[in-house]
Amino acid sequence: LERARQALLRFEAGPLAGSTPYTAKTGEILQRLADLEPQRVAVMHGSTFIGDGGGALRNLAGMMGEVLGR
Repeated sequence: LERARQALLRFEAGPLAGSTPYTAKTGEILQRLADLEPQRVAVMHGSTFIGDGGGALRNLAGMMGEVLGR
């Protein structure tokens, strides 16, 4: 999660700051996905997470809220 946080902070500090999609519904959507308790979470351009995907998504939702929640 810390690597994702640092990457998001670097991105937000650059010329495309504010372009990461984040709305009032983002946390809710990530929570609904987490409730499915996936064992694998794959992003389009990145690594695949294998393990407690529900926990990882809940943590991601919290981190995104902290970094992007305006």
